[in-house]
Amino acid sequence: MKRLLCVALLTFAALPNFSLLAAGPTPPGSTRAVPSRALDMMPVREVTVFKDGSAFLRHEGAMPVDASGNLLMDYLPIPTLGTFWPYVKDEVRLKAVSASPRRVQIERTAINLSEVLEGNVGEKALLTETNGTTTTAVILAVPRRSSEELMATSAPNSPERLPEFGDLIQIKTDKGVKTMPISQIRDVTFENAPKPALGREEFRNLLTLQLDWQGKKPTSKVNAGLAYLQKGLRWIPNYRIVLDDKGGAKVQLQATLVNEVLDLQDVTMNLVVGAPNFVFSDKVDPISLQNTLVRLNSDVNGINNSNMAGNAIMSQAARANGDEDDASHQRGVMDLGPTIDANGPNEDLFLFPLKNITLKKGERMTLLVAEYALKYEDVYTLDASCLPPKEIHANMNGDHQREREMEKLLAAPKVKHGIRIKNESQQPFTTAPALLMRGERVLSQVMMTYTPVDGSVDLDMNTALNIQVSKEENEAPRDEKSVKLDGDEYQKINLAGKITLVNRMQKPITVEVKRIILGEVDKGSLDAKITKLNFLEEKTALSQWWEWYDWPAWWNHLNGMSRITWRASLKPGKAVDLDYTWHYYWR
Repeated sequence: MKRLLCVALLTFAALPNFSLLAAGPTPPGSTRAVPSRALDMMPVREVTVFKDGSAFLRHEGAMPVDASGNLLMDYLPIPTLGTFWPYVKDEVRLKAVSASPRRVQIERTAINLSEVLEGNVGEKALLTETNGTTTTAVILAVPRRSSEELMATSAPNSPERLPEFGDLIQIKTDKGVKTMPISQIRDVTFENAPKPALGREEFRNLLTLQLDWQGKKPTSKVNAGLAYLQKGLRWIPNYRIVLDDKGGAKVQLQATLVNEVLDLQDVTMNLVVGAPNFVFSDKVDPISLQNTLVRLNSDVNGINNSNMAGNAIMSQAARANGDEDDASHQRGVMDLGPTIDANGPNEDLFLFPLKNITLKKGERMTLLVAEYALKYEDVYTLDASCLPPKEIHANMNGDHQREREMEKLLAAPKVKHGIRIKNESQQPFTTAPALLMRGERVLSQVMMTYTPVDGSVDLDMNTALNIQVSKEENEAPRDEKSVKLDGDEYQKINLAGKITLVNRMQKPITVEVKRIILGEVDKGSLDAKITKLNFLEEKTALSQWWEWYDWPAWWNHLNGMSRITWRASLKPGKAVDLDYTWHYYWR
């Protein structure tokens, strides 16, 4: 009996209601658990969203002040380095902001027998054991080792831990105080309706705004705010352009919103055209506690849990793992939808403000952003590929794949039919997919490119099969005289070409023709415009065959690159010839 009483007294010492440690001062390095009612979420007022998946969020609201005269927030952002800026608006000074994992007392519904018993300490109940024995008793306690006790008995500088629970319950019967395993209890019948919930501690990352009241009495609430840049929120633009038969185009801009940051309720959302330069976009600010989360996860997984219930330690490990996974998720590996590759810093910044947007974390939304009534014109273009000199053909050395690619280049080019829209709206067009329609009929999907106000954009739709194209090029007599460079002689190769267009449509059209050649153009028919080009700037026009040949150093000294452009008008059923001559040097 004395042994039983000793065990009971030792067990009482581990309980919050009876623990001498809990009644005394908090051990160094430990803090009291924060009650959940002391926490609050600062509402988000405004969000500025970029197409690269970054968003600038501004929280602001009247926040309750705790007993210490500070603000506690149950939300810790993961901001980009150097973008985290807290503030207060009332007549109080913000001394500092601290972020730390804190123990929080959270009340939840009891969902197993152990939690039901723990949540109804002090209640009278009929306990039925697995062997059928029944006992009427008052539930005294479910013993545990508190966080304060664990800190007091751990090595110096050990991390804070959650309470440890065992498999014991203490009850008071008419025979005395009895300690028994919870696993031996089959069911329990309460004399009164049991409490459905209980409070247990868990780790939360809390943000504390430390306030200096400068000798004044703290008020119950303070207007405060946070502003920071964080990844996890993106808008994806897309256009629908509906054409009529009178040259009118209804241009609609739609936004797809992807939210992986936090719940947004009635916020002002600014959608940004353009990509600003965030130097540290790949660096996370230390205020986010990401390194602490990784260390906490390692510490928890390394604890010997032979003397504690498995679900208690797993709740800690799951929390740490969850935060770490969420942290890596926020750093940019989350699925925020496709990126429009053509988006770049060449776009000027412009905001599309939207009011009263509600979007929970994990949700997606599409909404109409803007609509314009504009004019368009049909555009027919012909881009004749730039071909290599015939001397390069001999260097293919039987490479059949290159020969097939060269055959495609030599094939007759096709006229493209598109539309040209002048942006007479008040906002620029952003880089985005564009669905072209005529009435209810889909024509094609193309890429809208960034177009400033008063600028024009060409959107290719399809191949104009009713405009026939033929192209021929022949070598003219070579000059007998040659030029010398560093003692070597180079012969002038003269060539003549002709592009023929035939309009098989029932309406007159104008075709814009572009031909790029290696060498120098001598002349072109029909008021051709001749422009000398820079190799480096126009390298994309050379296609991939430029890399097939080890170009000699003398090439750029003797030869240039030129472009010929025409605007050819064709009546129905009529043809036009576009003649040109050019030359280059070879040896």
